[in-house]
Amino acid sequence: RGTPEPDMTPDERRERHILVVDDDRASADNLRDYLERSGFAAVAIYGLAAFAEQLQTQVFDGIVIDWLFGAQTSAEAIRAVRASENPDAPIFVLTGELLTGKASESEISQVIRNYDVACYEKPARMAILVADLSKRLNRP
Repeated sequence: RGTPEPDMTPDERRERHILVVDDDRASADNLRDYLERSGFAAVAIYGLAAFAEQLQTQVFDGIVIDWLFGAQTSAEAIRAVRASENPDAPIFVLTGELLTGKASESEISQVIRNYDVACYEKPARMAILVADLSKRLNRP
């Protein structure tokens, strides 16, 4: 594909479909809105069951997913993405629970190593997340 284009227009980025998955509706909606303002086509869903359903019916160019959904982690969902029609889609894991101990640093580290995901702590710096997402979507 050659050299990535660093300055994509909003129309070029709009073709990129990003899925935001978080059981906190406000967080998911805020990130979806920010992605849309940044020129992406974004969808927010609010749980792992809905995520599994979406993955069966639609291909996404990138996924931003919370780590914890109650007592369940998103590790299995991440494995499903890597086995999907777009296994190379960039995946960003968000967590606000490392300091509380609810999220396991070692579990997240293992998922990062095994499935090539990026991890950001909440509250995520949205401009940095979008810049990283844009970069990963444009790499050759």
